[in-house]
Amino acid sequence: MALVKGGKALIWTVAVAVALSLAIVLSVAYLLDPSEAKGCEGAPEGIRLNSARHGECIGITDGSYLFTPVDGGLDGADRAAAAEIAGIQKKIVEENRRAVGSGNHVKVVLLSPLTVSKSIPSTMSLQQIRDTLQGTYTALVRANRSSAFSDPATVQIQLLLANQGSRQEAGAQFVDELMAVSEPGHPLVAVVGLGSSVANTEKIARDLAGRGVPMVSAVTSADTLTGIKGLWSVSPGNSQYAQALKAFLERPDQGELKTGIIVHDLNEDPYTTTLRAAYRTVLDPYVRYPDQSYAGGTAEQPLAPNAFRPVINNLCEAAGRQKDPLDMVFFAGRLADFEVFAQYLDERICRDDPMTVMVGATGFAGAERYGDLLREANITVVYATSSDSQAWGAKEKGTPRSYTGFQEAFLSHGFDAADLRDGYAIAHHDALAAAATAIGLAAVPRKQDTAARLPAPQDVKAQFGRLNLANVVHAASGELSFEPEGGRAAGRSIPLRQVGSNSQVPELPEGLTPYVVPGS
Repeated sequence: MALVKGGKALIWTVAVAVALSLAIVLSVAYLLDPSEAKGCEGAPEGIRLNSARHGECIGITDGSYLFTPVDGGLDGADRAAAAEIAGIQKKIVEENRRAVGSGNHVKVVLLSPLTVSKSIPSTMSLQQIRDTLQGTYTALVRANRSSAFSDPATVQIQLLLANQGSRQEAGAQFVDELMAVSEPGHPLVAVVGLGSSVANTEKIARDLAGRGVPMVSAVTSADTLTGIKGLWSVSPGNSQYAQALKAFLERPDQGELKTGIIVHDLNEDPYTTTLRAAYRTVLDPYVRYPDQSYAGGTAEQPLAPNAFRPVINNLCEAAGRQKDPLDMVFFAGRLADFEVFAQYLDERICRDDPMTVMVGATGFAGAERYGDLLREANITVVYATSSDSQAWGAKEKGTPRSYTGFQEAFLSHGFDAADLRDGYAIAHHDALAAAATAIGLAAVPRKQDTAARLPAPQDVKAQFGRLNLANVVHAASGELSFEPEGGRAAGRSIPLRQVGSNSQVPELPEGLTPYVVPGS
């Protein structure tokens, strides 16, 4: 017997949901169709059409070249975001000129998608790109003009922007181009950002590590990246997200949620595959039913309209069992697929049975737009994430010590506090903050009228092992410390956030102390 109701209504709902799901990640491109693309007109040397996805330009700039021009056929929220991106890049250009004018600067590259695709899912939206640049710029100014991370009189940072494409497909040639920006007197000493946890992220990271360039990733949480020597991360890993969820489930005042099931994407996606593995390893005592899989949307194939139908049937079957009735779903999928999943949950025949979806993710704040749908569906989403700007902005219990200083600096540039909600600005600020702290420790102060000795990449790399104890990074997300060869930051908060509600699980306790990643 089918356990999903709604017949034609459901087909219509899913069709609309699929379109909306794609809309989350499909933004209008700024150039013409591939057949009409003529090149990156007006671009400086080194900026070129992406051979993998014609219609977007990739390369490296000091901020003066706009990868996403405002007049590139955009409208609505995308046009507004593009205009803000243009404004931020202008600020970056001005700060770079000031830093270069000091004659005492080193180079750091922000490696990230800086464009979105017209026809396929992009790893970041224009809004996330805007937030990325806002957070990075805030850290740049703090590094160059204050003592937040080091002595600015000793060394200045010139920030270069490297667009690796909407799907992060730029490869070995792109790494060569990154290395070419280094100059004998002004070396490239770090790469920050690295985009999302896609397959090419690991390839790029291993290539850069082999060339001796230290890296700090911002939002990548795939556990496959955790062990790369020379790669440090301010983002929690998926195993740490799972630990935060476990800590919540083990709280003395949480006795309702007992029985879970894993719903995961079948695609070879580093984020989803390692998150599923983390659930299985860390939350195994709660997993009582076979894992449920679906084929998520990719660049080549959109999410199938009926992808979740058999999954929902099995969830309802498990929820109706007299012994160990299902009350939790551990979701290992991308946010782009989640809306369709939520639509199916709303249409399920067992909607009277409350259900809680547990997720670990850096950028899952977008799920908040589905709050009304989730409440109607008798669903609560509890997700472990990298930041909570609302709670921290209100200085609630567990707010990181250095968050207020970051927030004041962020707002002083005219940026909107609402842009902090998805965590991208905070994470990218912290990535550059970590690099800037290591750079400051590696620089040799000037004596009287002599110039300071600028650090080389190997000097900066060596300092990451000293970013602890008295030299912790005063980041927005915590007092971060690092191990010598690479890995995830210790000392950072992993707050829990809730969307929707059901009749079984109340609101998260007020003043809930975030999970803090322990040191080794």
